[in-house]
Amino acid sequence: MSHVTALPPALDAFAVAAPGLEMLVASELAELAQVMDDLLPSYPKEERDFNGHLTLARVKGVGDREKLLHAINVIEVPPVEFTISSFVLKKSEHTPEGPIYTDVEEYMLI
Repeated sequence: MSHVTALPPALDAFAVAAPGLEMLVASELAELAQVMDDLLPSYPKEERDFNGHLTLARVKGVGDREKLLHAINVIEVPPVEFTISSFVLKKSEHTPEGPIYTDVEEYMLI
């Protein structure tokens, strides 16, 4: 079982994520991140350590933050097996209306 958590613990918004994912495929995700860094030498490198996770939801403007955090922290997620056949490199552009995500390229893995 993996637990769901809030990332990061910001005051105004956070993402609900299943951090147990990095335990399931930690080496594969870290290797993929390294390959992407190597293939994109002109792209700025992330200064933080790689943290594989699956974002389940993004929450903004919560009335009772503590109640929501408690509800999130008691969720248990059963293990699920799946195959990743491709991944999409996304561009994230932050605007006053919210983020705009654009597909840059899809990479087939199988």
